[in-house]
Amino acid sequence: TLATKLYKYLLEKELSAYLVNEETLGIKDVNYYENFQTEKNLRAKLKSEVENKLDDNKIVILDYMNYIKGYRYELHCLVKNFKTRQSVIYLKVDVDYCLKNNEISKFYSADLLKDLYSRMEEPKSKDRWDCPLNQVYLDEELPYDEILKQVSEGHKPRSIISTEPDMSFDSNFLQELEKVISVINDEIIKQQ
Repeated sequence: TLATKLYKYLLEKELSAYLVNEETLGIKDVNYYENFQTEKNLRAKLKSEVENKLDDNKIVILDYMNYIKGYRYELHCLVKNFKTRQSVIYLKVDVDYCLKNNEISKFYSADLLKDLYSRMEEPKSKDRWDCPLNQVYLDEELPYDEILKQVSEGHKPRSIISTEPDMSFDSNFLQELEKVISVINDEIIKQQ
């Protein structure tokens, strides 16, 4: 619901926005969460769709549980590779509310919902992959303007040196370097 509201807000601002979630991919099967491999495949599909849409002129909203810290880190690295910005929105809801709400929709079994809830590794603003973090409680409104500012004006992550491509040198680099050093040495000797 919040992701859809954010998506509509961005469209009203006439921005290029995409909403990526299970529904937009046509996935309505709760069985994805019943074993590790199918859930991993679901995460891979979502990440792939985000990667296809991602660039600095579009705002991509990934509406997913993202309860695994490592998956959020993968998404952070994806954003970093595109040299664009991110914002994490965490809806904090207690398990009793989730169970009560699920009784109406009956989407998840109670055991599966409790299991999913127990796996949640809460985002922390001190972790770079969870920054900037917008923690929203159940009846709060999203800070739409702040989120828009974060993804449009916030600082872009800097590249990690270890992932930068190796700079190759021209084949005559050493000869050119030797010439420059020779000129510098001659000048030093001349000044002495």
